Amino acid sequence: MKGKILLLAAFLIVCFNLRTGFDSPDPLLGTIEKDMGLSLENSGLFALLPVFVLGVAAPISPRVARWMTPWKIIFWFQLLAVAGIFWRSWDGVAGLYGGMVLMGLGMGIAGAAIPGLIKHQFPDHASAMMGVYSAMIGLGSAVASGLSVPISNMLGGWRFGLGVWIIPILLGMLVWGAYFLKHPVGMLPSDPASSGHNLLRSSKAWQVTIFYLSRVGAAYFFYTWIPIFLRQRGMSYMDAGFILSVAMFAQLPATLSAHALEKATGGRGLLIVMAMALAALSCWGILYLPLDWALWMAILFGLATGTVFSRGMALMVERARTPSESIRLSGMSQGIDDADGNRQSALSPSAIITERGYEMSLIFRNNAISDEYPEGIFHAHPEYWPVKQEPIGLIEAQGLFILPGRLVDQLGIVEEALAEGRDLPDEVSEFSLEWGELAETLAGNHDREAIRQAVHDELGSVCYRILGNTAVFKQKATTQTFLESLGFAAR
Repeated sequence: MKGKILLLAAFLIVCFNLRTGFDSPDPLLGTIEKDMGLSLENSGLFALLPVFVLGVAAPISPRVARWMTPWKIIFWFQLLAVAGIFWRSWDGVAGLYGGMVLMGLGMGIAGAAIPGLIKHQFPDHASAMMGVYSAMIGLGSAVASGLSVPISNMLGGWRFGLGVWIIPILLGMLVWGAYFLKHPVGMLPSDPASSGHNLLRSSKAWQVTIFYLSRVGAAYFFYTWIPIFLRQRGMSYMDAGFILSVAMFAQLPATLSAHALEKATGGRGLLIVMAMALAALSCWGILYLPLDWALWMAILFGLATGTVFSRGMALMVERARTPSESIRLSGMSQGIDDADGNRQSALSPSAIITERGYEMSLIFRNNAISDEYPEGIFHAHPEYWPVKQEPIGLIEAQGLFILPGRLVDQLGIVEEALAEGRDLPDEVSEFSLEWGELAETLAGNHDREAIRQAVHDELGSVCYRILGNTAVFKQKATTQTFLESLGFAAR
């Protein structure tokens, strides 16, 4: 009995810590941005790193589980998270980003192993324990968001507000290790029937993945950007942090009662649709209603996303036949495995502001290579490398290219040569494709303004073609056919 209590305590503390490192910076983002001299773009990149890192980390966990017991995965990768938080809190800009990546890898890999451990340790209560798991994650997020600003004010700076979350992680490791040193868990039993089973061909696995990532994308949009929007509307840092914390605390009763609500509403599908509609309504309300409504909208958002999160996490154990498959499904929900067990793809959420308002996208990504394209089939093809050889990320997938600064000088040389009627200079000879297309467009016109406009248009044309290179599905019809093959229907 004492052992079970210690196991439960270890489980609760570890789950509590899984998102504290991710969510503690959100209320402090404005302060960090000012102190470190970050641009708006760099600040946004820092805010979005959790989503990216989790997408990289989760697929690693099933591979690690092949040669390391789950309890060791959770223990040692928490230590990696501790190192990341320390680096992030006490170094410069490099530490800020590098520490976030290191911390995210640690917690992402550890967190992805927990559903499998739950199915192994609590086989008769797996769904209920996933609800507890979700609730503790929400509690940790809420506490971290609510206390980061007061701790920073009390201890003398944002670095303490971020670094203090090392303490509960170390406590969790102590309790976790105390139990599992006496009660070690071996390698999770595999299901012979599912060995070689490719989750990519499972419509249920895809539904879990898309469902989970939709919720994660919406949550990180809210928790990262809503405090910034509230401050822009005139709310203080402290009050914006409080609103954020309220939203996270509101998740707790929802995660614990979601199972009962599911039965009361007549099914999971209806409950999820209702919850997602309420989440969308609350985001609209916080952006456009008077600030007096912000508190109520935050509560509504927390209740809605807590419900969705709880049901999404439960799916990972309900749809899995074995603990090992549960770990694989947990990994796939944030990164996708191919038939050989190699991470080839990912599904990344993103949100941008357009003239139509906020647009949420789910972006398919694939890093497969071939003899023809050894740098990546879905990377910019070699003929376009003079313009964009750097990695293609979510920004480019949204059509918002970040181009290298070298192009200013290089294209300046091209413009000057065109204006003077010279041949393509040797120092920019790699731009032969663009040079030929520019010469055809200009047809002997040496007007500098016309040349500048032609270069601008050519650059846009190349970027457009690069997007064609990087698109996993080149045509809308192909995308629709793929989704239909997974069991989705157009409406």
